[in-house]
Amino acid sequence: HGNPWSVVEKRPEPPRQRERLIEDWADAIYRRAGFGLQLTMDIMTHTTMRPTNAATLLHSQFIAGRRAFRVTTVKTGAHIDFVLKSPDLVELIVSRSRFSGMSSPYIVHQQPDRLTGRRHWPEWRTCQFQLSVDKLSREFSAIRDSLGILSDLPKPKRPSLYEMRSLAGDMHLSDGYSK
Repeated sequence: HGNPWSVVEKRPEPPRQRERLIEDWADAIYRRAGFGLQLTMDIMTHTTMRPTNAATLLHSQFIAGRRAFRVTTVKTGAHIDFVLKSPDLVELIVSRSRFSGMSSPYIVHQQPDRLTGRRHWPEWRTCQFQLSVDKLSREFSAIRDSLGILSDLPKPKRPSLYEMRSLAGDMHLSDGYSK
């Protein structure tokens, strides 16, 4: 009879829904991106953070001595320190954000298209310069489409902002880091 759990059936991997993003495409999108999307892409590339975590990252979550970001992940609620592989790059991202000329507690921020009173803000917004993941994702997709990246594929199959995380993981593996 034995242990019924001794044989574990592996499920097949689900088919990939989107094309993978490659570094050349990411670089081309980055060069055309606005300030907020560039910061998001920098953070995602060097930490493999989800876009939602990158977009809600506060300056107060930066640990200068460790050159890391202390984050409570949106998906799992886990407390994680994201240590960046390049100390100089961490300082560059944080200082670029701090010296943007906008007083925002968020690392990822941008001058809004138009300033509105607080009563017109969405419920989730706590600062006029705060960006939503939806806005960042739409900007990423619009730039991708304007560059003609995989324009022969239907839009749902083209790489999205979320594919930056996969690209970052691949880059970290190729640099000799483990999963």
